[in-house]
Amino acid sequence: MSSIDPIFTTLKQLEQQRQRYEQQIGQQFGLNRADVRLLSFLTDAQPTITDLHHLTGLDISTLSRQLTALTHKKLLQKQSDQHDRRKRTFILTELGRTQFQHFRQATAELEQAILANWPADEQQLLKVLLKRLVSSTQRLAPTMVGK
Repeated sequence: MSSIDPIFTTLKQLEQQRQRYEQQIGQQFGLNRADVRLLSFLTDAQPTITDLHHLTGLDISTLSRQLTALTHKKLLQKQSDQHDRRKRTFILTELGRTQFQHFRQATAELEQAILANWPADEQQLLKVLLKRLVSSTQRLAPTMVGK
């Protein structure tokens, strides 16, 4: 076992806990994980399904089901492209924008609550070290595969 294993184990535990919190918060606003992921791509743009396919890596049929579900929840609206009537763009409804903003605010408040008893310098140090870990991982991981 290398010395890095405990770090990745801890990060995995943190990610699992974050997902549980986000799921609970999402339920308060009628959003599941797939909803949240797609809504995050729709806040500042009006993408087509092809655009979303490229952004998310999801196949078209999965995206179509998820977009239809968001439309039924009245969080999303399909709109015909002005230049090509065959194309459809997707835009957030006011309800979708509001629900997603509430979700984001609740997750930000959760993060603040988790770190509330941490001194500001330790919070900053954690951010710096996590960014450094990500950078090191991105730089070294491909060269370490297969060794």
